[in-house]
Amino acid sequence: MMTERLFHQLLFLIVYADNFVHDREIFLAKNMSLMAGFESDLSEGFKSLSANDRYQLFEESIAELKTLPKEMQTQMVAQLCIVANADGFMDKDEWQLIYNIYHSELKLRLDDVLRVQRQFVAEMKAKQLFLAA
Repeated sequence: MMTERLFHQLLFLIVYADNFVHDREIFLAKNMSLMAGFESDLSEGFKSLSANDRYQLFEESIAELKTLPKEMQTQMVAQLCIVANADGFMDKDEWQLIYNIYHSELKLRLDDVLRVQRQFVAEMKAKQLFLAA
């Protein structure tokens, strides 16, 4: 089972991967958190996470991700891709983080990640959680 802490840690890592936080990244991260049944107010959680070493957060997140079923791992990586693309493109640092997670660490198939990513986007659009009003 995905924990709220892990979910928010991974969202934090992708939002801050390029050291530039885009409003749309926060918007989509909050909506994904709601869809997952977690708190939507990420600002306090992100503030507390910013005091931690990002490499340590990455290592902890990977260790916990590896205990989850492949389906959940794929879903999380797909969600990270959506947030990374929120500002119109995926920055090199965001791509490196995602690649390390899905390919190097979890050995997931890119085709599976992309398929699930399309499903999430379609679901978010249907629930009006993809585009800001």
